[in-house]
Amino acid sequence: MADDLYSISKAADALGHSMGGLE
Repeated sequence: MADDLYSISKAADALGHSMGGLE
């Protein structure tokens, strides 16, 4: 389950960078 959370976190991070909202 921890692996799943990590995957989701990475996916969300990539999405944020794609939209340029996190940085």
